[in-house]
Amino acid sequence: MVPQLPMFGRGRTLQAAITLTCAMAFILFGYDQGVFGGIVNNEDWISTFHSPNSGLEGIIVSVYNLGAFSGCILTVFTGEKMGRRMSMWFAMVWIIVGAILQSTAYSVPHLIIARYVTGIGTGVETSTVPVYQSELCDANKRGKLISSEVFFIGLGIVIAYFFDYGMLHLDGGVAWRVPIACQIVFALAVIFFVLGIPESPRWLYYHDRYDEARKVLCDVWNAELGDPGITTQERDILQVIDLEKDHREYTWTRIFKKDEVQTRRRVLLAWGMQFMNQVCGINLIVYFMPSALQDNVGLSHNMSQLLAGVINCMFLVGAAIPSFLLDRMGRRGPMIYGSAGLGICMLFVAILLSFQSPDHSHSLTHATASASIAFFFAYMIIYSATAAVVPWAYVPEILPLHARAKGTAIGISSNWLWNFAVVMITPTIIDRLKWKAYLIFMCTNFAFIPLVYFFYPETTNLTLEEVDYLFIEGGCSASVASVSKHVANPLSGRENLQLVEEEHEKDISSTRSSDPQPSSPSSAPENLEDSEVHGSPNIGISGQNIPLESGYLQGDFNSSTTRSRLLVQNAPVDTTILDENLGQASLPTTCLPNTPSLSNPTILSVQPHATPDKAEAYIYSFYLQTAGPWLDIVSPNRFFGIHVPQIAANEPALFSACLAYASQVLYLHNRIPSRIKESLHDRAVTQLTPMLTSFHEGHPLGSILATTVLLRMSEQFLELGEDHQHHLYGSSTLFQVCLDEWSLFDDSLSSTSFWAYLRGSIRVSFMLERPSPFELGRSNILQDLFKNSKMTDEAYTNAITYLLAEICTVFWGQTDSAVDITSKMKSLEGAIYKWRDHLPASFQPWYIEFGENDTFPDVRYLAPWHCVGWQFFYAAQIMFAVYSPTIPEGLNVFNLTRAIEEKIAMPARWLCGTTSSSGDCGVKINGSHLVAWSAQFVTGRAEQSAILNMLISLWEETGWPNQTSCSRLKGLWNGTRRHWTSDEVST
Repeated sequence: MVPQLPMFGRGRTLQAAITLTCAMAFILFGYDQGVFGGIVNNEDWISTFHSPNSGLEGIIVSVYNLGAFSGCILTVFTGEKMGRRMSMWFAMVWIIVGAILQSTAYSVPHLIIARYVTGIGTGVETSTVPVYQSELCDANKRGKLISSEVFFIGLGIVIAYFFDYGMLHLDGGVAWRVPIACQIVFALAVIFFVLGIPESPRWLYYHDRYDEARKVLCDVWNAELGDPGITTQERDILQVIDLEKDHREYTWTRIFKKDEVQTRRRVLLAWGMQFMNQVCGINLIVYFMPSALQDNVGLSHNMSQLLAGVINCMFLVGAAIPSFLLDRMGRRGPMIYGSAGLGICMLFVAILLSFQSPDHSHSLTHATASASIAFFFAYMIIYSATAAVVPWAYVPEILPLHARAKGTAIGISSNWLWNFAVVMITPTIIDRLKWKAYLIFMCTNFAFIPLVYFFYPETTNLTLEEVDYLFIEGGCSASVASVSKHVANPLSGRENLQLVEEEHEKDISSTRSSDPQPSSPSSAPENLEDSEVHGSPNIGISGQNIPLESGYLQGDFNSSTTRSRLLVQNAPVDTTILDENLGQASLPTTCLPNTPSLSNPTILSVQPHATPDKAEAYIYSFYLQTAGPWLDIVSPNRFFGIHVPQIAANEPALFSACLAYASQVLYLHNRIPSRIKESLHDRAVTQLTPMLTSFHEGHPLGSILATTVLLRMSEQFLELGEDHQHHLYGSSTLFQVCLDEWSLFDDSLSSTSFWAYLRGSIRVSFMLERPSPFELGRSNILQDLFKNSKMTDEAYTNAITYLLAEICTVFWGQTDSAVDITSKMKSLEGAIYKWRDHLPASFQPWYIEFGENDTFPDVRYLAPWHCVGWQFFYAAQIMFAVYSPTIPEGLNVFNLTRAIEEKIAMPARWLCGTTSSSGDCGVKINGSHLVAWSAQFVTGRAEQSAILNMLISLWEETGWPNQTSCSRLKGLWNGTRRHWTSDEVST
């Protein structure tokens, strides 16, 4: 084990040391590659080794590559056990020993063995350094940093060539022994830097060394334990490790077996990428450029040596381009266009050299030879900007964590194996085929174009964990490439992700086209005359029957369509509301049986008692497509989107409630006149009233409760101020009496309606700072959750919903005893953190981005109920920070205020990020009043502006009433003497 010395501190200094270590290792790699190119024509070297022929010369040069191949295979067995730092240190020892043996060689066997030993060290180095670099750098900078390593390879080659050229005129063995011995200087520098840099945190986590891994993350990013960025990165790493260790420990033989993360395919892609790196013809230029210029072009020995060095300088010029632009250019594009450019260069070199005469004396020979040199220059620039860079960045990116060390070693072994093969045959084919040798490399380059296009996915700006999910979801190789192809566009990370999601949405819609998906109101026809829906007993989209599925696939993706900015004018207040009479109906003391199960619906055939007219068909279509699914944010079975429409076939009141709710949204978007909206609302209330006193006579409880939820949702789209609470008391009494035996786990329409109603009550509580209308008091809610064998993700969300409703009652209600409320607050605060600590892994976000220009984090979850759970948790955190802050000892008033503000700011940012990032309008509606209430404690001007934009955007998109909230917030913020311009906040 190589100890880490505290040489470089933490933060930027440590990051610079890591980058410099990797850069020095690749300078050494480039130096090793280039140093023999200027030695094989040295007269003392030729005489010392008895003028080797082209075949033996190829063996001497290429055996280094055979050693590197062996080093890669050695890393397959030792790399994961030794770790990244130890492997680098181990590689440098091999290189030092090999350099000593090379510089003291006097026989061909001695030199061959020495070259082989040096190659082993280089193989271990090149299998380890890219992995180490990729595991310690930011995803958005990974391409730049790894591509800069290729720049340093070029720098090493150029140093070697001009060192050789400088030693050209010296006599004796010093002219070639000293350049070889100088490898030791670079290797010692790498050893020195390795002593001060940390181990890869991903390797430490994989080997259960959690404390060391956390310390490395904190040191590299200059953060403290508990920092959200560190916590998120740790969670992402551990999730992928758990996924990859799902069945059993991976041995290296399992790399070649098909598994969930497609390890075998990804290793083959890595192997093929490095194959392309070598078989494009680069070794002809790096190793034998002086010989090629002298034998094929006809230049003198001195001029060939000098010009070969200048051509290799072009490597630096080309490698500088991806050092700055690779993360914008992507990976696929440079490989495709680069291969085309390299093939064209080889074609023109072959054409021009075909005019060469044996004595190189003809004028045409001289002209074509000079022209061919230009294409050597162009080839080197194109290669160093594309095919030289992408494989080194791509190989560690494409591999899963469990196979990253072994897979990278296998991939790099391809580089060295084909490097060996090409270097071995190059002297012979140049000597025998002359200009035709370049046509071979022309063909290989052109063959790589379709290979990359069809089989290699884009990995730019994706974290290493996200690449895993890309392969899990991508299906066949071609489809993986298709899904990720857009990421190569020069867009920001968020824009890239949106394009990937766009493609994913198309896949979902194509495979589940029969499942009505949520959409924005703008997707409905602009007016009734434009609607294609006509009156029919079978209501559907455009008059068709809609096949449905009970399963629910929710990826929480942003809509890829451009939403029109709908004009929402101040609507007249609808005073027709459910009042207290709702709770005064004659209700039984026990609940009736739940609505019959509809777990396997097939065809929706709604046949209400009266055939709907054109307006009703249009409104009901909008409910099915858009408004109904907004209520299914904690319902995997999509009761309101699927089951309610089926039940409504025999329940006129429920059918009318669906129409009343959908018509309210359409009215706010100026799609229907107010008279239709008011008529439908009145009809629904009229039909519901008699059911409240006689629902035991054939009216299932679930349909009555669902009707109440829909009517209440309709009225919440009207911003009525104090009247909100007035008309909720009656309906809450109905739920209180009927659902005294509700359960976290009950999957029925009755239970789903209860939780939807409770979430609505919480929204009103936050709007008016009023307690929940329910009489809550189930203290063992979490015990019920954790001991039940039917635990589901929705049950966890229901539990935090219940806890937040209780918290609202404690903080905004009345109590008879200060002791009681203090005890209650402590109990509830402990409960929400216990809830968080026991969450299943599925509640963790699958994507998080902290963009430099983003006010709030971009957070994506697998399903909307995960979003809702976190929205309520963050809201509860903010409430405790505001009303019951933990006061550290020894703080003055100013520092105490700052400490409380910081405790509020963090969950407020996550609440805003979770709400704004969701593509589900129901999730945004659920979080809007939570965000609006929390925003009063936000002091940052940019954050205030972003919150207003979020609320206004939701208002324009759905009609959800945020006008009063926006006005209230601007008044509060202006009260702190902050000035808002019309450009910053537009209403």
